[in-house]
Amino acid sequence: MPDTKNTVKEAKEAKEAKEAKEAKEAKEANNEPLPDGKSLMTELKEKTRTGKKEDVIDSLIAFERNRGILPAGPARDFIYSLLEHDDTEIKRKAEEVYRKSLRESDEKLKISIENLTESFNARFLAIQAQMKEISDAFEGPKEVDDSAKTVTRIPKVGFDSQNLQSEQEGHEHDLVLNFKAYELLYELERYLRALIQINIIEPNEGNLANKIRPEMLRGWQSRKKEEEKNPLIDGGYELIDYSDFTDLKQILEKGRNYTLFEDIMNQEHFKLVISKLHELDPIRKKIAHSRQLTKKEFNRLVLYTEDIQTIFTD
Repeated sequence: MPDTKNTVKEAKEAKEAKEAKEAKEAKEANNEPLPDGKSLMTELKEKTRTGKKEDVIDSLIAFERNRGILPAGPARDFIYSLLEHDDTEIKRKAEEVYRKSLRESDEKLKISIENLTESFNARFLAIQAQMKEISDAFEGPKEVDDSAKTVTRIPKVGFDSQNLQSEQEGHEHDLVLNFKAYELLYELERYLRALIQINIIEPNEGNLANKIRPEMLRGWQSRKKEEEKNPLIDGGYELIDYSDFTDLKQILEKGRNYTLFEDIMNQEHFKLVISKLHELDPIRKKIAHSRQLTKKEFNRLVLYTEDIQTIFTD
């Protein structure tokens, strides 16, 4: 007959050994430092390049398990690329992981952009209509003949009320022209800031230096800090609100930032927006430094901003 006493003893020892091993593994796991999100993201990408289906599936499982520590921008690139995978099983797994991890935030992002664009378009169209009215108003009678301009004028001494009134009306026209142009550029600049905040800054907070030049970020932080120290000024603005028009252009042009706007426009349209922003810059500088716009510059501003608005809404 088997020795029951020894059997029970052996079973008890085996159980204790197993529990000790599990306790040791748990302790080691608790003492183990959390993995670095950036290096883990690199590791997952490398694993998908082995050509083995099981490695890609394992990477997706690890992605889902560690989503909270992975950098937002590279994480999106990773899952989006696998959503287009040729292998049906991998694609199905990627869709499952996407539903559990990123789809909800992407849908919120899409709604935010749609609301932002709708609000921008409403203001844009109202200002644009006013600008066209002003532009049409400048299409007055033809200027006097060039030969008439050569006639010698006898300078008058003293107060000339007619000339003074004419000069005053001219200044008023200039003010209205520049004000309307500034108003439109103001709306455009705020719209670009909001797009950059939603599409670049928020999804890439842990990896922002790759999307925006560090010295630019430091400049914004310095201006924000100085303003918040001033008791006469209300603070609480986003960091992007301390950018200027040139900053916005440079951010949009940097590296592969254009890929972060693919849900709004394709690459060709993106390049066209950049081109129009460059062409608007000299006009913007004239307005910013209170120099009078010419009729030609005003019309060009209307045309270019209309082009940009069309790209955003098509």
